[in-house]
Amino acid sequence: MPVGSITWGSRDEPNDAMDIPADHEAHSSILQPELNSCAEFTTAGMDNEEPVDVADAADAADADLFEMMSCGQDLARNDHDNPMPSLSEVPATSNHTGLPAVGLQTVPTVTVERFPIETAGIPIIGRPGDMPIYESTQTDLGDNIWAPFHSQCDWEIAHWAKLRGPTSSAVAIYSAFQRTARDFVTFYHRDIIMCIRALYGEPEYAQHLAFAPERHYTDETRSCRIYNELHTGDWWWTVQASLEQQRPGATIIPIIISSDKTQLTLFRGKSAYPVYLTLGNIPKTIRRKPSCRAQMLIGYIPITGLDHMKNQAARRHALTNLFHGCMSHFLAPIGPYGKTGIAMMSGDGVWRRCHPIFAIFVGDYPEQCLVTCTYQGRCPKCNVSPSELGENASFTPRDLKSALNAYMLADGDATTFHAACRNAGLKPVYHPFWETLPHTDIFRSITPDILHQLLQGVMKHLLAWVTSPTALGAEEINARCQRLPLNHNVHLFSHGITCLSRVSGKEHKDICRILLGLVIELPLPNGQSSSRLVRAVRALLDFLYLAQFPTHTTATLVHLADALTRFHENKEIFIDLGTCKQFNFPKLHSLLHYQMSITLFGTTDSYDTEQTERLHIDFTKDAY
Repeated sequence: MPVGSITWGSRDEPNDAMDIPADHEAHSSILQPELNSCAEFTTAGMDNEEPVDVADAADAADADLFEMMSCGQDLARNDHDNPMPSLSEVPATSNHTGLPAVGLQTVPTVTVERFPIETAGIPIIGRPGDMPIYESTQTDLGDNIWAPFHSQCDWEIAHWAKLRGPTSSAVAIYSAFQRTARDFVTFYHRDIIMCIRALYGEPEYAQHLAFAPERHYTDETRSCRIYNELHTGDWWWTVQASLEQQRPGATIIPIIISSDKTQLTLFRGKSAYPVYLTLGNIPKTIRRKPSCRAQMLIGYIPITGLDHMKNQAARRHALTNLFHGCMSHFLAPIGPYGKTGIAMMSGDGVWRRCHPIFAIFVGDYPEQCLVTCTYQGRCPKCNVSPSELGENASFTPRDLKSALNAYMLADGDATTFHAACRNAGLKPVYHPFWETLPHTDIFRSITPDILHQLLQGVMKHLLAWVTSPTALGAEEINARCQRLPLNHNVHLFSHGITCLSRVSGKEHKDICRILLGLVIELPLPNGQSSSRLVRAVRALLDFLYLAQFPTHTTATLVHLADALTRFHENKEIFIDLGTCKQFNFPKLHSLLHYQMSITLFGTTDSYDTEQTERLHIDFTKDAY
């Protein structure tokens, strides 16, 4: 019986198994590491009758190991000459974990459907790939003696920030630097192409990058899809097919932009409006860790009240135009490169023709309305009337072509332009930033937001309904919280949950863990049955936890839609109790779009605003 095996695969192939956390055992068997031109090394059996010299065996094993590693490196450079073996070629006794399958439970493997056009994501032939990133940038410095800084002033500021720090004397020195006074708002930003090159060319990410779309299935019948990373969704597949028809050999770089206005102080009203960038080629497990630095700050939107403008409508309109003007300046360079492509080198020294394309915008509801130019109280993704936001029905999605046709009139007659925008249900914004971006549908790019839509949105409403005096009442709910026994996995609210103020997302998560137990078998006023209330609470909790799955399948998406249907079937209990009058608010309506967004862009942990909130600490608040 063999005691072990060692398997090497291509460095260019993403490891799907690493994306599943260890605490999700139910889904750990869905995705397994893919084999691509692999080489196997198996030790001799333990029952060998001939004596084996330990030192000789170790030397031989080291030599074989070095040879196998060299072979693996050669195979990694020739991925396109050695296609991935089919599942039938994988040994039946292998469990893809480097351990023998004897005595272990058989784990089903995933069926991967590669993109049918072989030129998708291929390297550029003949382009030198052995030049380090640092050396390749030296050719662009020219005769600037302060390089890589643009001027002596930039060098002095960096020198001050590195050596002096934020002391009182250091601030005095900083104020002595030559600065140019301006009468308009200051806009700080970075070159987005350089930021993309830095993230794409990071050597630590090289072996994990995804270069082409894939479709994952649970078995060979391909009857049940698996959605995990961004490249397993339908958006990348559709855009890749469109680019391959125009110019074969494209490598898509999905641009993920997130922004959120945040408070810097509690008393003086200081705030900042940072904008962050990351790439969909990088696995979500890396993007979600601040220590991996896969998210990059690309600029700050100017914060100004425009107090000199007395008309409030004109002021709001000017602030909206200011936001889109700054975002246009951010993203303008990726417009032409999204069509023609630009040569970029990944961290392993391989050059590809990359097409940076705006894919996802991450933000809460006010930012979503601001980006899509829709009015508050409306859905940024579909044409639903405000009086139907609480209905469990499908509505026609917003049409990008009609929006572009309306904004093409921005330079003409103002009356005609405003009438066209009003007919399209959009704000009259002067040339939105997404107007000229290729392969971008801004209404599809709006993604689910677990933190603000569910935890601090729908769940906040649910707590208010449950603890209302006409329902269960705050007194009994708090009493049940105080009677809970000690538990390592449950946060104990010793004073109840109704007395909390400024409840954070983590506290809402802790409340959701015990909420169902708090409402079971509680009597309702007038002797009403609590079964409908319990079913409604359970349905929303089911939707909350299903929406956070790190890996979804076609079957789990059906359960997600079923949980939302069960809530709508029992939600009238809150109206009967008098805790609410209607359900027409956008955050409840947004739950209808979760299933479609997951099929397009992968699971929700790839684009949750909780990551953006964490970035505020490092890039905004600590910096302030």
